[in-house]
Amino acid sequence: GGVYLGGTGAANKLDDYEAGTFTPTSTHVALSGASGNYVKVGDLVRVSMTFIMPSSGSGTAVEITSLPFQAWDNNSNRSGISVSFNSVGPSGLGALLAVSGTDLIRFYSGGSTQSYGNLSGAIMYIGGTYRAA
Repeated sequence: GGVYLGGTGAANKLDDYEAGTFTPTSTHVALSGASGNYVKVGDLVRVSMTFIMPSSGSGTAVEITSLPFQAWDNNSNRSGISVSFNSVGPSGLGALLAVSGTDLIRFYSGGSTQSYGNLSGAIMYIGGTYRAA
């Protein structure tokens, strides 16, 4: 199956659509209330997720894993993932699909990676789009 958009040539056929849920996890700590949704059209994946960071954690850089698809293995296609709400700060918190060819998001503020201690107890709402491998 599929649908043709803008013409009937092979390049215009959209035959890859998927929607579902996933559970974000962390490399070093357990997240509370973690849930996520995704829509994949072709190789573009739109994700949204929420979770609560634990009230304590190691100084290791915060990493969120278990995205529904690995990122395309090409650094020029790394994606920013927006943090739409973060209940404890720091200001200017951003996230990056950090390592191409993985399902890993890493958090930054002012160009520096953030530790679990910096985000202790934070309620996080996150969303973004990336290219799947």
